[in-house]
Amino acid sequence: MEEEGGAQGNLETEPTTKRARVSPPTSTTCRIFYDCETSGQGCSLFKQDRIVELAAVADWASGTALTTRGLTRRPGGGGPGLPDGYFSELVAGGPCTARATFVHGLTDQQLRTARPFESVWKAFIDFVHEAQERVPHCTAVSLVGHNSLFSDNYWLLSELGRCGGTVEELALASRRIVFEDTYPKTEEARRRLKADLKLPSLKNSEVHRALHPELCSGSEAHTALWDAAATRDNWTNPRIRKTTERLSAAQQIGHWKVLQARNALDALSADHSDGEDERC
Repeated sequence: MEEEGGAQGNLETEPTTKRARVSPPTSTTCRIFYDCETSGQGCSLFKQDRIVELAAVADWASGTALTTRGLTRRPGGGGPGLPDGYFSELVAGGPCTARATFVHGLTDQQLRTARPFESVWKAFIDFVHEAQERVPHCTAVSLVGHNSLFSDNYWLLSELGRCGGTVEELALASRRIVFEDTYPKTEEARRRLKADLKLPSLKNSEVHRALHPELCSGSEAHTALWDAAATRDNWTNPRIRKTTERLSAAQQIGHWKVLQARNALDALSADHSDGEDERC
C-alpha cells in the first residue's frame, strides 16, 4: 500500500555497512515482506475491505521484484512454480469495486475459485514457520510492508478477527511478532526522505523505480507479490532502513482496536443520520 505511517520503536541495531547484493543484512529477526490487495469496499467496520490477494517474500530469499514476473495469479494461487521463499495466493474476499479492479486488475471471476482467507492463512503460517527456521538464532518475526501500519496490517487483523486467528500463530517457540513499515510516520520524516531520494512521492513503485531502475519492468506492478518483492528491494537501501517505522504486535493491535471502535461510532452516526434524512 502507498501512504501513511505508524509509531516507532527499536527492534535491534542494524549493520550500517552497504552491500552490493540485493539482500538485507544478517539479522536474528526473520523479516517477511508482505502485501495485500483488497476488495476496495472501504476501510471501516460497516463497509470493510476484504483481502483478495496475500503475498510475501522472506528476507533470505534470492531474487528481486523481477523474479515475480509471470509467477502470480495462477489457478489455485502462486502454486508450485514460486521460488523458495516466495508466497502468493488469491483469496475469496470479493466482490471487488470497479476502482479496486482498475488498480490491481483482479476480477470477481478470477476470485471465484480462490480459497477462503482461513485456508490461505494456514498456508501462510506454514510459509512463515519454514522461513524463520532458516534464520540462525532467530528471536523475532517481523511483517514488513509499505504503508502497512494503517492499511495492510489493519486488513490482516480484521480478517483474523473474523476467522478466529491471531498473528501470534506466525511465531515458533515464543518468538516475538513485530510490524515494520518502510513508509515514515511523520510529515517531516517523509519530507526529508523525499528530498534525500529526490522524489516527489514515496509510493512504493516510485521509490523502487528510483532506487532500482534496472529491476523495473512494470508488468507486474500492483500484484501483491511484486509489491512485496519491491518493498524487500527497497529495504536493502540504508536510507529506507533508517526511516522504517517499527511497532510491537501489542502496539499494532492497539491501534487497530482504536480504529475499530471509531468505526463502530461512525457506523452508528451514519445510521442515525440516514434515519433523519428519511424522516425529512
